[in-house]
Amino acid sequence: LPLIGALPDDAAAASAPRGEQPRFVPRQAGLYCFAAPGSRGIAWSVYGARVLAAWVTGAPFAIEADLRDALDPARFAARARRLPTSAHQERET
Repeated sequence: LPLIGALPDDAAAASAPRGEQPRFVPRQAGLYCFAAPGSRGIAWSVYGARVLAAWVTGAPFAIEADLRDALDPARFAARARRLPTSAHQERET
């Protein structure tokens, strides 16, 4: 899935109390992305632009929270917080 949304603030995310879900991960102010649409770039372009525009302007999202979390660039930071420390260290080596 592509990455659509505000980029996470990794330094703040490490100490955030509620970072298990992407929507609760702290963000960098004014930094957004729509990246990695893959081979379905044309299909994702219009939909992704609408999602990103809603994110930037603060308008209501036209998608469910589960799909928004799946597209969120902070999903990797949230997943790292959910993994046990030993499992996360094994993946890094």
